[in-house]
Amino acid sequence: MSRLIPGQAVIWQDQKWILLDIPSIDQALLRDPTTGKVQLIASDQIRNGNPQSGRNGLMDIDDEDWKEAWKRFEALRPLLEKGKRDRTYAEVDEVARQFGRDRATIYRWISKWNTTRTVSSLIRNGRSDLGKSRLPDEVERIMSHQVEVFYLTKERPTVVELWEQITLACRELKIPGPNLSTVRRRVARLGDRTVMAKRFSPKKARETFEPQRGSFPGADVPLAVYQIDHTPIDVSLVDDVYRQPIGRAYLTIVIDTCTRMLAGFCVTFDPPGALATGLAMTHAILPKSAWLAEYDLGGAWAIHGIPAKIYADNAKEFRGTMLERASNEYGIVIENRPKGQPNYGGHVERLFRTFMKRTQSLPGSTFSNIEDRGEYVSDARAVMTLREYTRWFATFVTKVYHLRPHRGIGRLAPATLYEKFIRGDDTLKGSVEANPQSTSWQNRLLQSVYAYMAVKPNELDLSVVKCQIHFLQLLSQWTGNAIRPDRTDF
Repeated sequence: MSRLIPGQAVIWQDQKWILLDIPSIDQALLRDPTTGKVQLIASDQIRNGNPQSGRNGLMDIDDEDWKEAWKRFEALRPLLEKGKRDRTYAEVDEVARQFGRDRATIYRWISKWNTTRTVSSLIRNGRSDLGKSRLPDEVERIMSHQVEVFYLTKERPTVVELWEQITLACRELKIPGPNLSTVRRRVARLGDRTVMAKRFSPKKARETFEPQRGSFPGADVPLAVYQIDHTPIDVSLVDDVYRQPIGRAYLTIVIDTCTRMLAGFCVTFDPPGALATGLAMTHAILPKSAWLAEYDLGGAWAIHGIPAKIYADNAKEFRGTMLERASNEYGIVIENRPKGQPNYGGHVERLFRTFMKRTQSLPGSTFSNIEDRGEYVSDARAVMTLREYTRWFATFVTKVYHLRPHRGIGRLAPATLYEKFIRGDDTLKGSVEANPQSTSWQNRLLQSVYAYMAVKPNELDLSVVKCQIHFLQLLSQWTGNAIRPDRTDF
């Protein structure tokens, strides 16, 4: 994301304007540099002018190249977070040493990221073996073996002793061994946590590298940590045409852990999976003013943008999909939410309980269990369609939940705390963020869905087709695009 500062050039309606002021969390005052015309607009409609030069065919990138680019980004992240004035030459040199590069190369990588905000811009060019070991296979095998069985042990031998072990093993096979500098570089590339866990203890590594128990680690500003989860809703819904009951749908929510704002959601009849996750993430990342207007909802839903990290109970929905690549492309770290650690959990579950308690007052409620439902016939009382439930849910979120004091954030309302972070007060500087990557993220999702929906004619199944058409309707609903299947012989 890029901070918007009064006086800078921004893009609105594909034209360059000058940002004069940010009078409120959802408004921006612009001036046309040519005509001098001044315009007050919604702040989520503007973006900065940074060019986007990342790669479009993310799934076409070789896995090894992608892993190397992600490794570079992970090493650069602490430098990027500190900013130009706070990072030191020593810190830059340390990253350069990890990759066997010079300081200038690291600064070029930082410049690429600041320009494109995409991980794919860090993919190496030129030789394909750059950064890989050029040792003979037998020497490489010996070195890897000695690192594992000799160096990463509780006896904690020195690097020099490791080099001696490798040299002796190579002499026995009458092959030249690596020099000491090569061994030092190999050890330097080992993860600090791995080294501490194996040379000392897992407990010491955990205490050193994991955050202290308490509040959710790292969730100290908006968009730092998103949590995502799914649940069946406690109400039976009906179809759009005949108003006949068709059962319960699934709700996927994305919450901003710092402010407790609901960043986005998705309601679908399809069981939780990569598509529902992608739709909910897209809703969370994109501005919502047009979406609210499409549902004829007033009010504001200010939070949007690309998060730094996503926690999920089951992150396999991201693994090996375009959704994972799209997330990584913009520097989003995807993590499993650790089990049995209170500081990492509970926010989503409590929010689900809040939402479902309100849902149980709707016609067609299934209640939370059979005992509570009693003789109530949910299907017979069902009256709401998927779209109607979506509108009801969004109304509750924007008109009630976001505006109600929350005990977990000092009895501030989530919307109030979010605005405090963005606009600032006596204790916070505040910032307004623009997300020029939003459109690109939307395109990544569409690529994922089209790939997901590919059906061969001889494998056509009616239930699959119904799900596909439903997915297309959801995409139109969430992204605002008119999307139709390529095939017309359904």
